[in-house]
Amino acid sequence: MPPKPVHDVTGTDRNNAIFIDYAKCIGCNMCVKACDAQAISVYRANEKPRYPPVVKLNTLFESDCIGCGQCTTICPVDALIPRDNLGEYFEEGRKHKVRVALIAPSVRVAFGDVFGLPIGTNTIYSLIRMLKKHLGFDYVFDVNFGADETTVIDTQEILHFKAEGKGPVFTSCCPAWINMAEMKFPELLGHVSTAKSCVAMVATLVKRRWAVEHLMKKGIINSIDDVYVADIMPCTAKKDESMRPQLEQDVNICLTIREVAEYLLHTRKVTLSLEEVADDAIDLAPGKSTRRRWDFDEPFNRVSGGSHIFGKTGGVAETCLRFISYLKRAPIEDVRTELVKEFKIPGQLVQTIKSVSCRIAGTEYKALVAHGGTAIYEAARMVRDKEVECDVVEQMACTGGCLNGGGMPKIKGKRDIVLNRATTLDQLDANESFASAGENKALWGFNGCLTPHEAHELLHTHYTHRIVEALQGE
Repeated sequence: MPPKPVHDVTGTDRNNAIFIDYAKCIGCNMCVKACDAQAISVYRANEKPRYPPVVKLNTLFESDCIGCGQCTTICPVDALIPRDNLGEYFEEGRKHKVRVALIAPSVRVAFGDVFGLPIGTNTIYSLIRMLKKHLGFDYVFDVNFGADETTVIDTQEILHFKAEGKGPVFTSCCPAWINMAEMKFPELLGHVSTAKSCVAMVATLVKRRWAVEHLMKKGIINSIDDVYVADIMPCTAKKDESMRPQLEQDVNICLTIREVAEYLLHTRKVTLSLEEVADDAIDLAPGKSTRRRWDFDEPFNRVSGGSHIFGKTGGVAETCLRFISYLKRAPIEDVRTELVKEFKIPGQLVQTIKSVSCRIAGTEYKALVAHGGTAIYEAARMVRDKEVECDVVEQMACTGGCLNGGGMPKIKGKRDIVLNRATTLDQLDANESFASAGENKALWGFNGCLTPHEAHELLHTHYTHRIVEALQGE
């Protein structure tokens, strides 16, 4: 049995990403340590032993929390959890004619964890089956399609900045990093890729292109407001991202895979075995002898191998280099990796900043790859202070990348989690028929139908310096 609280503190607190129930807290301060390791330090330990920690800036909404959710992964009594939006989904989703789920790259290698399957098992076909059967989704689309779209835009901006000598481009797919950049590094916002995150890309295309062309023209819906889009994410910060003014019209709700999996396990009493996973992978659709019954729906189902590794540290930078190789029609050569900085924080996974350089068609390209809150903060500082030169900076707030996100199933043994999940993502990468986003004909088919104005409106975003009032004067 877990220890019981010894205090009389009650009440709750929340922001868009996480939720605290103070009555459950045992005052262990593990969340304080986790947040300190992320270079944010939202909490401070209470002066009274075994009392709940204090949010330094009064409430979570008023604080400089970046929403990474690492505090929720380490809380032993679930006093801290990802903000639960399932009730809202069931209440609001049923009011819409069409419900669409969008699945992130790393989710497919974590869903099986809560059912006791080996860590890293690819359960994507079983997840699709359960989303349709138990949660009522009509369509399930692959966010990996958006990863390919993000790769294209990131790379175009990298090449433009390099040609103009403007300095590096920061990746934009990690919403916790974006929150950090807007609050802590406003001078770098002009260097952050304007590409929407992968899931935001797909959500926008679903609502404002696919729904119009596929559903409205067939009379299935009367307006795009009849379509309810839910992100199924490894990330608590994606909940916050979905509420950004630039995105809220396209995403109705964001659910973590932890919410979904625990609901299926505890409320619906669903089980999942390796045999069922294997059966779901080969079950064919009725009347369609070559199509899986529980596969991603068209048209967002054709993806590159590189899209899978968006879920792990180093993956985004690698996909950009692959696309440059595709554009230059030349191989990636002379790859060199150097450890720039390492952060060994007691009780936490090791965070690193690495430099990866290579030559493509005679030109050298250099990426800085950082994962973990302290590492991404330091990487941003190094660029700001001109201590390092590179072409792209890949930033992932969670150590190991999205595969260790704050919204992933909560289990023990994080070191094995990161290794095993990453191994499966690498296998999925190798198994695809093409490696680079440049070879995704479905992607170019979509992009070819967009005018430059439409492409800018649908696929790009912008950032704003956010002032945390309580931090002024520090």
